[in-house]
Amino acid sequence: MITRTLDRTRENLAVSRNWTSFKTKHPTMLRGLVYGYRAYRSYKHIQYRRIYAAMKPFTMIPKHGYINNLSLCDEYRSVRGSIVECGTWKGGMIAGIAKMFGEGRAYYLYDSFQGLPPATERDALPDGYSAISWQADLKKPEFADIAERSSLKVDASFAREAMQLSGVLNYKIVPGWFKDTLPTYEGGPIAILRMDGDFYESIMDTLNNLYPYVVKGGIIIIDDYYYWQGASKAVHDFLSQHNLSDTIHQHRDGYPYILKH
Repeated sequence: MITRTLDRTRENLAVSRNWTSFKTKHPTMLRGLVYGYRAYRSYKHIQYRRIYAAMKPFTMIPKHGYINNLSLCDEYRSVRGSIVECGTWKGGMIAGIAKMFGEGRAYYLYDSFQGLPPATERDALPDGYSAISWQADLKKPEFADIAERSSLKVDASFAREAMQLSGVLNYKIVPGWFKDTLPTYEGGPIAILRMDGDFYESIMDTLNNLYPYVVKGGIIIIDDYYYWQGASKAVHDFLSQHNLSDTIHQHRDGYPYILKH
């Protein structure tokens, strides 16, 4: 929240007609604000990098994207509620968020731990390569070296280890397909919902079941919005079907997210 406020203050001053006057009349105050802003941002970036270093074995997200996720969540740390991740793999991302936020809220990790569900005709990469074809290709002998990792099948013990590393105690790991597990969610209001379900049906299951729990001012991070066509289509279909005015924002050069009105 502090970082977001500082950014907005800087932007507002930059376009203000009084900006030149302020710089001239208050040079000492200006230097103090600039140095303080830079010091705070530097401190936060060091914190994010340390968290990434600790959680790197438990995530596929590249360093830049991981830090971007942490920065985005940090801007909404004042929103009260649970942190929920749908599509957690080894738990490295939500464990990093937990390490940053600490105790005082609940953390929920949803994943099949059996890999991805079967793709549908709605799912494709940005270049049009069908996810159905992609899953079929992974079964071929020539792709055996990448098939296991790409399937995302993993033992839930990794997520448990990551959460233990985060230092928080109030977390719950829920294995199973989203269509079966999400209807039983009982974690109360959600401050941050992170969707990493890849395919259309998984994203739609997440929104249908958990959107009502996201509090006003809370956010829904859409990990695969630019990667899988089905993910972005599910988001737009859901907002359209329910006639919602919630807007999709872009966090700097990284992840898109829905800000709930």
